[in-house]
Amino acid sequence: MWKKLRVASDEVCKRHHLSIIEHPETSKGKSHYEWDINRQGISWKSKLKYAIDQVVKESENFEDFLEKCAAHDILVEYNPDHKIDLKFILAEQKENNPRAKFTRSKTLGWYYESEQLKKRIEQFKGGMAYTPRTKIRQTVSAQVQENKFIRDSIDRGNMKIASIAKNIIAQYGIEPENIGAAALAAFAQKGKLVNELNTL
Repeated sequence: MWKKLRVASDEVCKRHHLSIIEHPETSKGKSHYEWDINRQGISWKSKLKYAIDQVVKESENFEDFLEKCAAHDILVEYNPDHKIDLKFILAEQKENNPRAKFTRSKTLGWYYESEQLKKRIEQFKGGMAYTPRTKIRQTVSAQVQENKFIRDSIDRGNMKIASIAKNIIAQYGIEPENIGAAALAAFAQKGKLVNELNTL
């Protein structure tokens, strides 16, 4: 019955020049959670890759990376003796769907396989990560709190830095409150390019 219904639906779609699923037998269904975040334009794989990239930047070595994943709400399974040695899942995804399975690093792309992650950590540790030359100053010391002139000078400097940052963000047509979403969208685009690279 379902097969007949699908054939009839495909015929109607073809008549109205709409796309159809060419090989439905090869496609996989999605959980409601995966469907919902796809509907919002943020796939769980993109969110997972983004979270992993943040941990890579903060890690001293691969062991440190595995430990720090928990702080970024990433659950990890690592077994160097297995052919598929590394798997990830977002804690949020597991909470929303207790039956959700871990994703193999290979499924995320070669960029997320264990050997590649080790190389990336070494690169960041070697000084490839961007470090701003200007730093926001803290006004917490007793000497600064007592001296109004010093405190006002630091506040003016911090406001100047914040203004420069806001102007740079505005050049890209992004409001400061939307910077997180814009960063995630840019990351998703990067993920798409990495997937194309994987295919090649």
